[in-house]
Amino acid sequence: MKLNNWTKTLAALGVVSMGSAASAADESLMTAVSGTTISGYVSTSAIWKPGTGNAGTPGQTGFAAGNGHDGINLDVISLNISKPVDEGEWAAGFTSELWIGPDALALGTVATDDYIAVKQATVDLRVPVGNGIDLKMGVFDTIIGYEYANNPSNPNYSRSFGWTLEPTQHTGLLASYSVNDIISVIGGIANTGGAVINATSAVESQKSYMAAISITAPESMGAFEGANLYVGGIDNGGSGVANDTSSLYVGLTVPTPVENLSVGASWDYRFNGVAAASWESAMAGYISYAVSEKLTVNYRADYATGTSGSFGVFRGAADDEQTTKVLANTVTLDYKLWDNVITRAEVRHDHSLSNTKVYGGNASSDADKNSLSFALNVVYQF
Repeated sequence: MKLNNWTKTLAALGVVSMGSAASAADESLMTAVSGTTISGYVSTSAIWKPGTGNAGTPGQTGFAAGNGHDGINLDVISLNISKPVDEGEWAAGFTSELWIGPDALALGTVATDDYIAVKQATVDLRVPVGNGIDLKMGVFDTIIGYEYANNPSNPNYSRSFGWTLEPTQHTGLLASYSVNDIISVIGGIANTGGAVINATSAVESQKSYMAAISITAPESMGAFEGANLYVGGIDNGGSGVANDTSSLYVGLTVPTPVENLSVGASWDYRFNGVAAASWESAMAGYISYAVSEKLTVNYRADYATGTSGSFGVFRGAADDEQTTKVLANTVTLDYKLWDNVITRAEVRHDHSLSNTKVYGGNASSDADKNSLSFALNVVYQF
């Protein structure tokens, strides 16, 4: 055990013994690591889009950029080492998560083929004001969105259109506070709206700001007890598309009288204020039903619209409207075969309402207004 110079000096003067100093150092180390956990997952997939080849399908944004669209893939290895903040008044902890694999590209922090990225790294603190203010400083996940970056946390394997409109992560300071059992609020400041760690705006002191409120229905609401409304917004100041956008998000989950059936809905809106202003809007509905202890069926319906070029879909010359519109329907079967393993099969159909045939493969003759994809996702969690 290494001892600091001050401890060695005290030992030399006979104030403490080397044995007791080493014992104290061991105890200090054990105190520091007490409560620290290691967790994560390994996600793999097989994706097949008939007629597209490995080049993928322009316009279909549901799958990570690093995955082949006609083959078997390693998605990502997620490694999380963290110590949660306990109930103490001046409690402290930390969160650190690394992504290794092609999905790291989706974070927007690394270059092509550089398959390792810091997904989260924060020092977590509690300040004893009121019910306690929880602080995170460092790199943290975005505060808006119905879906999560981590595959196991989502009902479907592929992502919604709304997911593509949201930031992935921020470098900054985030504060959260529970007013009571019903209302919680979040607020924060970040360097920029982009995901690149420690990047700052070209304009001095120009930052990005974010806030959200969560409202949960109390027991007095009867059948609606537990329903949750989440509203959040991010204003990204700066220059460049990633750093001059405003994002709004509304998410809703509502209990149903049918046992094992849950429903939800989300709406995302993003306005880009650079050069020729553009905007995108996406809505999604979610239904999840646990057929049995092992089998769960998840369905998602997507509708998205925006200025020409949104979601990779460009308005054709024959279109009367000045916006692009796309639809997607996704069905995912989640069946538990092994402990700690997620096994799910998914079918997704994308449809463009533009007169331009935006989907296709390696030749223009393959172009179509529809795209069909099949996916198998296998995840081990530890």
